[in-house]
Amino acid sequence: MNPPHFQISRAIADGQVRSVSWQELAHLVTRAANCLVAALAEPTVAAGLNEPRVAVLEALDGCQPELCTQTGLARRLLLSESNLSTLLDRMQHDGFIERERSRADRRKTLIRMTERGASGLLRARAARSASVARMLGDETSEPLNATAELLLQMIQQVEAHLDPGRMGTPGTVRAGLQTINHKAQSQRAPIDSVDAPFSPIAEA
Repeated sequence: MNPPHFQISRAIADGQVRSVSWQELAHLVTRAANCLVAALAEPTVAAGLNEPRVAVLEALDGCQPELCTQTGLARRLLLSESNLSTLLDRMQHDGFIERERSRADRRKTLIRMTERGASGLLRARAARSASVARMLGDETSEPLNATAELLLQMIQQVEAHLDPGRMGTPGTVRAGLQTINHKAQSQRAPIDSVDAPFSPIAEA
């Protein structure tokens, strides 16, 4: 095993996790998220995508056509529309998404996933799921459920302090978890919801 790149002594004493503050937990969660993103980069690229593109496709998956606007997508991904537009331009050029003006409101741009995007997302999910299973195991358990509930609580508390203009609709986080759990059971999909990413998504 490689030596850890992260000093964990602040959170662990005598082999046991000590009592930590929300600030320390936030630090641990951010580190865990960064590690997962780094670890999943290789299988994601092998599937023909990258992290920003997977995030967009996951957000589009199951979205009602008339609700998948560029503005709404930017809110769900916690991105500015200008940054998201650049990413969408590249994804459209590569055939993963399509954009068109809403017939009901010409001011809105609707985004939808193409067949190529859907197949790419399925490949990425399978590759990422296999990678997560190798690293963490693929069994569900009560501790995992308790961890998920704690993360939901943390996300909801943080969301309460974010600009409402950059947030999804109420209940997005919990509904997202329910959707992910359903996918995990039916498709063995990895748990990597983009409803509340830990860091802004950008593509070089």
